[in-house]
Amino acid sequence: MQNFNELVQKADRGTIDKLFMVPKSRVYHEAHGTFKKLPSPFTSYLLMRNQLILLLTYYSKMKIITNFLPIFIVRLFQSFLPPNRKAKLKGVLSVFTELGYVKSKRKELEKISVNWDDRFLNYVGREPFGYPEFKSLIEAIKMKVLNKKN
Repeated sequence: MQNFNELVQKADRGTIDKLFMVPKSRVYHEAHGTFKKLPSPFTSYLLMRNQLILLLTYYSKMKIITNFLPIFIVRLFQSFLPPNRKAKLKGVLSVFTELGYVKSKRKELEKISVNWDDRFLNYVGREPFGYPEFKSLIEAIKMKVLNKKN
């Protein structure tokens, strides 16, 4: 069996048509561990911006309407809470300046995707990046309500 680097090189040279990777390992880590300890303005900005850009890039068109827009509104309101209000607001609003990047990434994904079923979010577990609402707003609300009752 050839190693992965050799296959990538062949794909880059065009000697093979398609290259698929099926990961068999899972990595578990504390979501935003560094951010919780050191919430600098820069990390606050990056957290808000990168979350929204990632979702906008990988969500299906339906999920953009049903999940992304409500999450965007919630993040907008959250950006007015301390600490680092200005940085968080800048991160949320930067989504608009990154639309060209998102559009080009979505075009690349359309070329290589068999279907557009939000499969990416299935790989990141039950609570992607520590936020269950990224997968399902309704399920996240149910979880929070049930946790408050317990």
